[in-house]
Amino acid sequence: MLQNIGNVAGGDETRRDSRRDGTTHPNTPATMITIDEKTSFAEWISQMETTREEVRRVRALNWKEIEENKRIKTQNDRLAAQKKPLLKYTPLPHKINSFAQECLDRESAAARLMKERSPDQWLKIIKSLPKRVQSRVACLVWWDYFGGQRVDKRWAHLDDLISKPYQHLPLADVIEGLTLVGYTPWAATCRVSFDDLSILEKEEEKTV
Repeated sequence: MLQNIGNVAGGDETRRDSRRDGTTHPNTPATMITIDEKTSFAEWISQMETTREEVRRVRALNWKEIEENKRIKTQNDRLAAQKKPLLKYTPLPHKINSFAQECLDRESAAARLMKERSPDQWLKIIKSLPKRVQSRVACLVWWDYFGGQRVDKRWAHLDDLISKPYQHLPLADVIEGLTLVGYTPWAATCRVSFDDLSILEKEEEKTV
């Protein structure tokens, strides 16, 4: 294990930020959100699980308005194509609580910083990881941030790393590697667990 992040599933052990003196891990670039000094790895996961339940609860309360807005969107797509005035969406009466919103904002901020990285920056930060996790992390990063490039403008910076033979690693090591390149504990855990990282974002859009 790269660092002790504890039992991710059970959460009976916790992994705190790389350094307790307030400094960041030596591999941490300037454009990276680190784990809050007062929030352990397990606590971060717990907070996001609570947030997900809040998002689902509010979405259920706003169900009628959400369905109406789906219909409006379909109409607006047609109107936009015809260059006609668009219809107004129906306001959602129920909002998620402030704590859940703060948690979502924290996740969004981290994701936004990673989206702003250049391919050279990605290669540099991944190369700073222990060699045995570089290929696995590179593959996940490629799917998340490289795969959407046009074929004629594709980023080839990670090709050498993602072409290496698959090597089985403990999930905790992969999660740790992802957090060291900028994924939050929640995003890294979901990514390695094959959960859809966009689920929370989609649900948030329908509730706020």
